Amino acid sequence: MAKKFTEFNKGNLDEARALIQSKLDELAELGLIVKMGNISYGADSFTSKLTTTINGGADEFEVEYNRNVKFGACEDNLVGLQFQKGTKLYTFRGMQPRARKNAYLAENGANNGLYKFSKEEIMKLLKASNPTATV
Repeated sequence: MAKKFTEFNKGNLDEARALIQSKLDELAELGLIVKMGNISYGADSFTSKLTTTINGGADEFEVEYNRNVKFGACEDNLVGLQFQKGTKLYTFRGMQPRARKNAYLAENGANNGLYKFSKEEIMKLLKASNPTATV
């Protein structure tokens, strides 16, 4: 049985997140993928955004990217392409909604972290790693 929480602090938020995420992961049986966002906390409460997608469906970053493709601002069929930066392997995920600069997002396969890139940098990296892709 997990320990009881008496207050929230920087030290135990990772444990709370892991417990909650493990329960949310059970919804995958129903075809739902639920992920917690950043946490804001006080001593006796915390808040977090939940993002839910249908298993296999587009997440908010892919939806934003596809919206920009429709307007001709981006090249089509780039989501999911992998590229190398230094020794790290990244997967292009899409665009951050409402971002003014460095809106292009890629996921690091080693730690599943999302990293921001400028349009010029992401296109250069994608082209170098995927020479047959139309970038």
